[in-house]
Amino acid sequence: KKGNTSEALEYLNNAIQIYPKYYDAHMALGELYAKNQDFLSAEVAFNQAIGLKPKAAEAYFHLGVVLVKDQKAAEATEKLRQAMELGDKSANTYMFLGLALMNMADYQESEKMLMKALDIAGNVGIRIYLADCYERWGKKTECIEQLEAYVRAVPTAPNTPNIEKLIKQLKEQK
Repeated sequence: KKGNTSEALEYLNNAIQIYPKYYDAHMALGELYAKNQDFLSAEVAFNQAIGLKPKAAEAYFHLGVVLVKDQKAAEATEKLRQAMELGDKSANTYMFLGLALMNMADYQESEKMLMKALDIAGNVGIRIYLADCYERWGKKTECIEQLEAYVRAVPTAPNTPNIEKLIKQLKEQK
């Protein structure tokens, strides 16, 4: 149900009350909570969905994303890997796994996952995450290379002037 969040929450909760095994309602409820940054409620909803369909990769993926956003990197890594084991090999899954690993300071694995996401999707925005990974890892040259590749790919993006300024600052620090 689109539009009013409180109406949608009421609608979904009523649907679940009537039929507690309504997987899609649990998923929609989790997505709605996540959209509104109520991560704890989203976790509960996605965990309930997993309880109903333990082989549903999408539920593990969505739970993993919520956990990344809620700064629970170790848990996020586990759930995203489970999504992959269940067949989710999407660029987004690799990207969020890369972000979770980066937040755990596992930069080598983070780099692998982010590179895989970039290979699959070709989404140049992933280069920003790769640059962040390299910067945290202390690899300034690789960080600059990713930022420059991003600017070459999307020279008219609204953030390009800020990225160019950052590149200049990083080069001055070398």
